Amino acid sequence: MTTHVHAAARTDDQCIDLRDPYPFFAQKHGESDVFHGTVMDYSKTAESLRPKREYSAMSFNAVNMVFRDGRVFTSKPYDTTIGLFIGPTILAMDGKKHRDHRNLVSAAFKSKALARWEPTIVRPICNALIDEFINAGEADLVRNFTFEFPTRIIAQLLGLPDEDLPMFRKRAVQLISYTINYELAFAASAALKDYFLEQIEKRRSKPTGDIIGDLVTAEIEGESSVTKPSTPFCVCCCPPGWKPRIGPQETCCICC
Repeated sequence: MTTHVHAAARTDDQCIDLRDPYPFFAQKHGESDVFHGTVMDYSKTAESLRPKREYSAMSFNAVNMVFRDGRVFTSKPYDTTIGLFIGPTILAMDGKKHRDHRNLVSAAFKSKALARWEPTIVRPICNALIDEFINAGEADLVRNFTFEFPTRIIAQLLGLPDEDLPMFRKRAVQLISYTINYELAFAASAALKDYFLEQIEKRRSKPTGDIIGDLVTAEIEGESSVTKPSTPFCVCCCPPGWKPRIGPQETCCICC
């Protein structure tokens, strides 16, 4: 599959092979630390939602600078892109505010927690998925395994009921497809917000050990974390389930 760099980026009209973009990366890395352009495919994105100016950092030093200097390289553009659909999230926070909210869930992704998940969540889900197609003698690995694997993992970490998985999957796909159908994405966002508010209320009366339960009991500077940012965090946990190319935020770490 190929895509052209968006014309607004003012780069050469080059064709990027998304299945093997590394030759392109190597070329750009050899030319400079930063180039005026993007590797994103905006061909299906509404013109009003396309970035007008984009630069891509290619070297370690350039990327490190972008991540560490929140004053110059702010995360605020999220507010005018996916933030329009999921509200304020950790994605768009900078500095201390970002660190405080990230710390709320960072413990869930430390090595000890990951080691605990392997036998209790990850392995059982992998085995269950394989059991669903093992008798067929063949399978589409993407459709039958890698598409479902992160979806079920995220649902388990959030503590969502198994019977809610089809709805969660459907609405999350609609949400992350905002560049294709923004009206459907807005509807999905509203539905997921109502759903997660219901999940939050259940945990107020009966605390749980899942990520939503942790957010309900967490505090930032003496105040409950379950205010407006909390619901978008849960909604923002949806996209990773359909981004199997990315490891655990951009699974829940995308949201952190």
